[in-house]
Amino acid sequence: MIQKSTTAAVKFAMIFFWVLVLGSLLYFPVVMKLFRSKNSITVFTWTDLISNEQVKVFEQRTGIQVKLRYFENNEELFIKMLAGRGEGFDIIIPSDYVMRRLIDNQLLKKIDRSRLDFFNQLNPQLLGAYYDPNNQFSIPYHWAIYGIGVHKHFIAPGESIGWRMIFEKPDNSAVAMLNSARESIALATLHLFGRVQELNYDEQKLVQDLLRSQRSFVESYVDGDMRAEYLLRSGQVAAAVMASSFTMAMLKKNQQLDFVVPHEGSFLVIDNIVMSAYTDKDDAIYSFINFLFEPAVIDYHFNHCTFVPTTTHLTQLLDLYDAPAVLKKIYAEPISHLYFFKSVLPEAQLNELWMKIKL
Repeated sequence: MIQKSTTAAVKFAMIFFWVLVLGSLLYFPVVMKLFRSKNSITVFTWTDLISNEQVKVFEQRTGIQVKLRYFENNEELFIKMLAGRGEGFDIIIPSDYVMRRLIDNQLLKKIDRSRLDFFNQLNPQLLGAYYDPNNQFSIPYHWAIYGIGVHKHFIAPGESIGWRMIFEKPDNSAVAMLNSARESIALATLHLFGRVQELNYDEQKLVQDLLRSQRSFVESYVDGDMRAEYLLRSGQVAAAVMASSFTMAMLKKNQQLDFVVPHEGSFLVIDNIVMSAYTDKDDAIYSFINFLFEPAVIDYHFNHCTFVPTTTHLTQLLDLYDAPAVLKKIYAEPISHLYFFKSVLPEAQLNELWMKIKL
């Protein structure tokens, strides 16, 4: 009798143990969420916009832990945000063209402007953009202007440089083009029609023909400006489409290279700081955002990263670090001649057209 009781007790204990184990596994994410420290935040960002060195400075000063997570492009960002409903991220740094989708899918929390120490220092030209007219959800953090990097060996003195240099074969040379459907098709649209708006069927055909003919003199479709710089510096291409944020060191090191924003106009990209709709770490978030906009931190990121601040401090930094005159001129001009990379086609059609061009 005693043996039977003991056996029953052992069986009960084993059953209880496995129920406990399974329950722990099932509810572990919930439990972890409950105990997730309010003293840590996760930032989903592009690489080279926030340095680990400055993160350490912030952590030592405040005791708040900052985890940096990186994405390769805005499509990856949007898919991960949508799949997880923004959970797991506190601060996100998306580009302008994906902002409307994030807002429309209710993935973002409104910004409490009263908690920002620097808002009146932002460049007013970069506020009120089409994707968030009242900046309810977004704070412009980094910006860049697209133009053409050129090798002076291939340019006649006084020659006017326009987008034809990218879309019409240069003499005895080649070009580097962006490896992006959205940007490449928008650039071709501007070159052909002098404006950027949704394409009709006939216009799509003209864009497709232009980009297919361009393939014969494209040395490389580049995913990053460092590759474009190498192709220019080595003389393998006469011209390359580039973002201004990557050009300062390039121009200072290579007297044979130049950077031009074509007279027909060009494109502007703004990367924004936004908050996940599902975060409950507002105190830590605002502390880190204000830290990022401190003058010393902006200075560090401008000097050590491919970062261009959206504050009025930019003029001082360009002087402080002896920026080439061409960049000072570009950043000082009004942005009325610049477009955003809005979709000229629905997403599916855009990718289909790009496949026809590349294949």
